[in-house]
Amino acid sequence: MPSSELVSIGYRDLHIHDRHLEPKSKTMNVFVKIQLIFTDLEVNSLNQDMSRLLKDASNSGDVTVRCAQEREMKAHKCVLIARSPVFAEMLRGTDVLDLANIAEDVVRDLLRYLYTDHIDDLGANGPVLLGHAVRFDLPGLKTVCERYLADSIKPESVPSLLLLAEQFNCDSLKKAVMLYCEDHGNSIQKTMAWKVLEMVNPELFVEVCEAGLGSSISSNLDSDPDPNDPDLA
Repeated sequence: MPSSELVSIGYRDLHIHDRHLEPKSKTMNVFVKIQLIFTDLEVNSLNQDMSRLLKDASNSGDVTVRCAQEREMKAHKCVLIARSPVFAEMLRGTDVLDLANIAEDVVRDLLRYLYTDHIDDLGANGPVLLGHAVRFDLPGLKTVCERYLADSIKPESVPSLLLLAEQFNCDSLKKAVMLYCEDHGNSIQKTMAWKVLEMVNPELFVEVCEAGLGSSISSNLDSDPDPNDPDLA
């Protein structure tokens, strides 16, 4: 928010019992719905103005962005070239930005970030957007994606996130995954994804197994794969 102050308009006490916790991890997820009420100053902030400009791009845009399945959308050339030196080069002498190998929803997320420096919900597009952040030289988006992925680590996502962090030189993400392994070694089971990690990057595989994870993860990785593992289907 543009304002540096948040005003609380109420609170509610939560009583947490054992039945609310996950049996294995003894943790729980709390989902909170928050309504933001903007002041006149915030409604007319640069972020809000740029958001409105993006919404009006179909009328005022001077660049055609082509994405997968021959879908097209409009954008403003000055915004694209100011935000990404790669886009600036791609748009040299043309008013068409060819992103035909990128899905429409991912392109919309990219544009949202380029205009407002923010994405509402990365969701499943997090890993894909991380790759495009590197590809299009968007260090701010790379940081946003790293933080999101670091906050979304699950036992089954550890191998793929390690490969992702190594591929795109994401040191903070790699450290977060390593720390997760140290804290949740008992919940990490052998899956085909670990086999892929071992084959694709054996040095990284050895590093994560030797990074103070204890015998629990070693025994899990040495055991037979889970027959219900979707990677084996």
